[in-house]
Amino acid sequence: MSEIAEYLDKIYRDISGPFKDQNIYVQNRGGITSIRLFDETDLHEGEARAHWVGTSHIMIFDDEEPFLAIEAKTAATPKEIAGPIPLYALTRIVKINEKPYDVESPLLL
Repeated sequence: MSEIAEYLDKIYRDISGPFKDQNIYVQNRGGITSIRLFDETDLHEGEARAHWVGTSHIMIFDDEEPFLAIEAKTAATPKEIAGPIPLYALTRIVKINEKPYDVESPLLL
């Protein structure tokens, strides 16, 4: 098992108790091949309006509403706002295996 897979298993074990009533999606587990994050909800057919902002390794949903994204290890560069506080792009849509989910309150990554 790879280092990242072992790390994701540990995170999943740690969060599966407190979040037992929510849906937890883990990349490369249970048929989930990708969790991709976008910054716009207005996706028009044939029009690339949404900007891809990254991927997530674990996504926790409350019913059909995503509310927590976990990226175990990343090479993404954060934007800096208000000094040294790293701030990632806002996520407004999540796609899990290409199925889109709108995010009612944007996720800050």
